Amino acid sequence: MSERLIIRISDASQPIYWAQVRTSDNQVMTTGTCQQLSALTEQAQTRRVVVLVDSTWLTLTSVTLPPGSRRQRDKVVPYLLEEALADEVEAVHVTLLDTQENTAQVAVVAHRQMQAWQQALDAANIHARQWIPDVLCLPWQPQTLTLAPLADQWLCRYQPHQGVVGQRAWLAFWAQAWWQQLGNQTEGARAADTESSTLSLQVYGAQDAHTESPLPIDGFPVQWQQSEPTISMLAAQSTAVSANLLSGPYRPQSQMKQRFKPLIPTAALLVMVMALLGGEQWLALRDTQQQVQVLRSQSEALFRETLPQYQRIPTRSYMVRQMDAEIARLAGQQQDSALLPWLAQLAPMLDDVPGLELQALRYQGNRDALILRAKGRDFAQFERLRGILSEHYATELGQLNRSGDVVSGEFTLRSPS
Repeated sequence: MSERLIIRISDASQPIYWAQVRTSDNQVMTTGTCQQLSALTEQAQTRRVVVLVDSTWLTLTSVTLPPGSRRQRDKVVPYLLEEALADEVEAVHVTLLDTQENTAQVAVVAHRQMQAWQQALDAANIHARQWIPDVLCLPWQPQTLTLAPLADQWLCRYQPHQGVVGQRAWLAFWAQAWWQQLGNQTEGARAADTESSTLSLQVYGAQDAHTESPLPIDGFPVQWQQSEPTISMLAAQSTAVSANLLSGPYRPQSQMKQRFKPLIPTAALLVMVMALLGGEQWLALRDTQQQVQVLRSQSEALFRETLPQYQRIPTRSYMVRQMDAEIARLAGQQQDSALLPWLAQLAPMLDDVPGLELQALRYQGNRDALILRAKGRDFAQFERLRGILSEHYATELGQLNRSGDVVSGEFTLRSPS
């Protein structure tokens, strides 16, 4: 995306400030205010969104880490702040902004406020992957307090990761207490004078609109910086800020997860249905395999009982081949036994026709017929034999063929019905 949309949110009493920033040169293109986040929905669909949250709702502070706790600092820090918190530890969200040696810079905000902001953004279909405390977008230099007005509020940054937001009267009260605390930390009045001489106040805004310093503390050198509107300055500076309140339970999910999250219940139901169907098919397959195994065991037992010489059955095809061979052998024996009565009856009949020679015999068990092929000297021999055979069988004489002095033909004989 070639542009960023910077949105500063607070509560219902404050307007929503926004700015469009060109990514290539960090140039603020346009700014504005609105009362409803839905007014920015269309802009947010085509731009990367960064949210600045009103630091009025935050506590930006530092905490000293106990020795050996750096690896577990995410879990340790909330309980180190327990005495300084107005709410229970479980009611606040703590974000680590930076860690240097044994000091952790943190931001503390109530879960209910984080959830309220999140719900408002979701309702407007605005998705941001970074939430920044607005005061951290003010320019800052060591030994300098930076202030900028935003409507009836003043934003103040006094440390790299610390700042406050409030109206002029509250900020003046805060500054007196902060300055007194700073003075108490020095050793003697001379050290305090040295400290005050090195601390300066930098105010962004039109001096004619604010003729008096927002922090009425004697000894502060005040530098007025003529600048564009405060939201423009915050938007331009936000690109250099890495702090992000979206940590822990508020860590943004990937766009792919967000897209598929509504489909999770349907997918879970589909998986359950598929699991049930798959289980049912598996049970049916298991039953079928068991039945096949029983049938195979029975067939092998029958095979060994029928052919005891074959006790080893390496494969099913081997068993089938041996059974087919045995059936063929038995069928051949049956044909041979059926042919013997025919031959016993035919022998004297053939002797009654001298000169007629038998060439081949073929018994067809399925037809209960005997095919007799013979050769002789003339057609009369065949006619004579047919007459003799007809007295005992249903006789059919096929076509006779002559080849030189030899006549050949076939008789089909069947038992009389």
